[in-house]
Amino acid sequence: GVLCQWCVQKFVLINGGITYTGFTQASFASFDSIGERIAICLKSVLDLLGANFFGITPLFSALDEVIRFGVFVIICCFFIYMLCTIIKRDIVTQFLISSPIIVLLIYIVSDIPLSDRYFVFVLICFFILLARGGLFSVIKDFSVAKKLSSKGIISFVAVMFSVNMCLNFMPIVPKPLEQPPSIMNVLLENNLTSGYTADKYWLANVMSFYSKGNVELRSVIGRKPHRWLVNTDWYKFPANFIVINVNEFDEYVKIYGEPVNVVNLGAVDVGTGKYRNVFEDLQLLIYDKNIGIFAAQELISGMNSNNCDILENSIRLNKNGVIYGPYEYLADGEYTITIRGDRLHNLSFDAGSFVNGIQFSLRDINITPTEITYKIDIYQNIDMVEFRIFNNSDEPVLINSIKRTGHF
Repeated sequence: GVLCQWCVQKFVLINGGITYTGFTQASFASFDSIGERIAICLKSVLDLLGANFFGITPLFSALDEVIRFGVFVIICCFFIYMLCTIIKRDIVTQFLISSPIIVLLIYIVSDIPLSDRYFVFVLICFFILLARGGLFSVIKDFSVAKKLSSKGIISFVAVMFSVNMCLNFMPIVPKPLEQPPSIMNVLLENNLTSGYTADKYWLANVMSFYSKGNVELRSVIGRKPHRWLVNTDWYKFPANFIVINVNEFDEYVKIYGEPVNVVNLGAVDVGTGKYRNVFEDLQLLIYDKNIGIFAAQELISGMNSNNCDILENSIRLNKNGVIYGPYEYLADGEYTITIRGDRLHNLSFDAGSFVNGIQFSLRDINITPTEITYKIDIYQNIDMVEFRIFNNSDEPVLINSIKRTGHF
């Protein structure tokens, strides 16, 4: 690169150099400003030709949109033509043509969340088709373009697309962090290495990556894993803290219980990439127990009830009363449910994801007046799991605890 720059400079100087009108000799512009300078040149040419759009001089944003729309039209025409001639293509080319179309159809007809970065696959297939001579075959099929240099056109198109993508994506690439974020320092100082963030996937992702495995953060929504590009097994590890927004304190204390310590983290940047500088006031809730969402959990505080009296340390389940919930997400594994109280032999109970039409088979059932235990087997990850307790007798029943433990 240095050698090329030196050669270009010598060539320019031999031919008289580049000078500003009335000023000193010019220097080379930075690569980052090339796109803007091209737009200025294009706008100037259009101005000189009298190109006024509805009486308004061309805007940079409008020119940018026109260029991008032209790229979009070229890609669409290319894929349509290749699709019309797919039968005479080889198997690899057929795959490259059909795959982007199938991906687009999936996103159109399904409820998968949409984002522009998921469509990079379409551009990748387009460039591979170009490299495999796809454009060359199109040119050969049109007699008007037979005299054109196919290799030159392919190179020109590939370079223009590459430059366009570089100029488009470079500004949103996150810069390396110059120093560890304060939140990670607080976690390491308190020997907190495995925990949760409340619906902050990017914060959890960046912290886990930046700490080189010293801190393992997982994003959760309530008691459910935020499984965004993350395997469910990532949530089977123990956790003893959770990072929340200060406005979510009551909500998450109700779910995970009272913490032994609360640390105010202040304003923390929870964004990344082009969404940087998204600040929220965060708190760190520290526990002296495992609050892992698949570990042993006391469920009664997060469950709903009908025809019941809420007492200080228990729930009195009256005649025809029911306790149900907590509608949680469970990974595959074996779970044991333990209900403690008084006069429990009058109860009936079941478990399942009833909103999904699934009822679990109960096994190893053990019933005494003060304790009920049973086990369920879950063979795949499932959401909206609830445990129901019914009192069909005439006398009230006291429920002191409903606990779930998991074995994987």
